[in-house]
Amino acid sequence: MGFLYVTPEARGQGLAKIISSHLANKLFSDNLPAAVTVLYENAVSLKLHEDLGFKIKCTLDILISRSPDEFQ
Repeated sequence: MGFLYVTPEARGQGLAKIISSHLANKLFSDNLPAAVTVLYENAVSLKLHEDLGFKIKCTLDILISRSPDEFQ
């Protein structure tokens, strides 16, 4: 579904839950699945998504990525 970051001063207000549930429902209305990648150490995000009905389907041992700024 993408990356979501809530600034520390905005945390605890339910913003991530609202945004994630709206996005998931939009995907469902388009007959698409909703999937997220969460770092296993991120207990807050894991709980948030489990509270929204997401289930852990698999875990990854390694995730390789590259940011645009890494090209310089």
